[in-house]
Amino acid sequence: MRPYTNEELCNYFRSFVGMDGGNLEHAKLWLCGIEHGGVSERLETIIPEFKAGAWSIERRTQEDGLHRTWPLWERMAKIVVSIRRNVLKRAGAEVDDLTWEEYRDNYLYGEKAYEFKLNLFPLASPEVNSRSWASIHNAQPELGDKEQYRNLCRHGGRFEFMRDLRAKHGPKVIIATGVTSREDFASAFGFKGCPREEILIGDQGNQRCLHVYVDRDANGAESRLVVTPFPSYRRYCLNSDALLEALGARVSTWMGPDDFPDLPGPVFLSARDSVARATSGRHQLT
Repeated sequence: MRPYTNEELCNYFRSFVGMDGGNLEHAKLWLCGIEHGGVSERLETIIPEFKAGAWSIERRTQEDGLHRTWPLWERMAKIVVSIRRNVLKRAGAEVDDLTWEEYRDNYLYGEKAYEFKLNLFPLASPEVNSRSWASIHNAQPELGDKEQYRNLCRHGGRFEFMRDLRAKHGPKVIIATGVTSREDFASAFGFKGCPREEILIGDQGNQRCLHVYVDRDANGAESRLVVTPFPSYRRYCLNSDALLEALGARVSTWMGPDDFPDLPGPVFLSARDSVARATSGRHQLT
């Protein structure tokens, strides 16, 4: 495998690679992480992804419901459902019984979802400062040092690509998870230099700080970047359902009912569910 050039890597990173995707065309809520937290792998191919992806029902079925076991999907689904519920309540609209489980199973990061999901950096890493990074990427001189790789993304086009996406699609709120990367989030989405407010959420014994950037355009319309602690049950993170609900309630004040249209009927059925349903049906017949 030959080493890839700086130009080749920048062209690869300047795309949707490393992003979960979702409803890019219509979602007014964006979610952004630092990077995928999976196992690091050697970079074998560098084919840019110029079309935004999404988790289709077919993809969920192929995974046989594996997305139901991912802790981050659970927490993100809870946040999105909380925002929607609080928006509808505040507007005096009827609130249905959509649960976070149903949303995660059928809609999260899908083509009709309420959100679009990105990552600052495209390559997976089990930890932000992974000790194994250099050995895994030692065949690629441009990637062996992780900070050098990050700078390729910052200055080589990926952050510019993300700024252009925001300018084109105009999300109202971007929730970015990971306060240690606050400056990178602000740069990637064009919020550097915008007014920033620190907002506490949670109760007196368990509070967390949100870093909220506000950008106002010439017509007075506002968009926000909300940098939060990571949604995890570790210390100092958004480590309880109460904190996830508090985040949802706060974000809901910056969104409206039109941002949460009716969803299509749920259709996901894993292979295991299919067998269970068929077995159940046979029992009913006998």
